[in-house]
This record gives sequence, C-alpha cells and structure tokens, in this order.
Amino acid sequence: MLRQMTFYWFVYHLVLWHVMFCYRYLQYRGELLAGGLPLSFTELYSSFVSQHYSMLVCAVAVLPIVLWDMLKTTHRIAGPLVRFRNVIGQITRGEAVKKVGLRKGDMLGDFLVSFNSLIEYLSQESKTEAMPANSTVEPQVAEDDAKSRELESEIASRHDGAETGHECDDDDSQDVVLAGSDSASI
Repeated sequence: MLRQMTFYWFVYHLVLWHVMFCYRYLQYRGELLAGGLPLSFTELYSSFVSQHYSMLVCAVAVLPIVLWDMLKTTHRIAGPLVRFRNVIGQITRGEAVKKVGLRKGDMLGDFLVSFNSLIEYLSQESKTEAMPANSTVEPQVAEDDAKSRELESEIASRHDGAETGHECDDDDSQDVVLAGSDSASI
C-alpha cells in the first residue's frame, strides 16, 4: 500500500511539474512574439528549475507525513473489517459471538451499530430455536389445532346439510373455508 501511495505521489508531482513547465513555455512563446530574447530549451528548463526547485524540496519533505497518515487511515478502516470478518467466521462455524467493539479512532462506526444489531438479532433467533418443548409455543399450536378441527366439523356439517336437501349458500361455505385457511396459517 505504501509503495502504491509513493508511486501516486511521484506521478502527481511529475505531472504537476511538467504542466507548470508547459505553462511557462507558453508564456515564453508569448514573450518571443512580443520581441523577447530567444532561449534554448535547456536554458528555459534550467531557469524553470531554478525558479521552482523549492516546490520539489517541499514535496519530498511532505512525503513521509503523507505516507504515515495514509498508513494510519488505512489501519482505521482495515482493523474493523478484520474484526467483522472474524466474527462472521465465528457465526458461520456456529460459535457464540459477542458484540464487536472498535478502538478509539477507528472508522466504520455506523456499520458497527448495524453489525451489532445483526449479532443481537441472530442471538435472539438462536435462543428462540432452542426453546424447550414445554414452552409457550406449544399451547398456541394446540389452540390452533382445536380451531382448525372446529372449522372442519362446521364445514362437514354444512356439507351434510346440503346432501339432505337443506339449502347451503356456496358463498358462506367459501367464507368458512377461507377463514379456516387463514387461522391454520397462523
């Protein structure tokens, strides 16, 4: 990473230096048209370097500072990502996980909140799946089964009534069936 940043720094300054020189060359061409003294390319470039060498000195002096800051910044992002990846690995292996914490100055704080919410949700889901057989879910299932049997017997009695010659409104039996299917899916 540092090598890449050094390369970008070098390319940036090389381009900046030569764009500035091109600007100076255009100024020189304007001076020639106005009757200025002609200079060779080497003389023109040498005068440009002598006028702007301080820019190169400053760029070289600032390079270590920029690289140090880039290193710290990337670690503030990469560190949390490594922690998130490790916790995801623990989750996929079925291990118990705790909420993730970050160091002071680390980035991705907003993502941390969402990630910890996901961990909390998964923790609650695993507790729900591990409920004992005599939990509160069983009475609800039994109650739903009783309602379902009651609706089935009502449908059967209406159907028997239709066979014995009693009028049976198809719309009413359809409503009962729909109501029965709704309660069975609860």
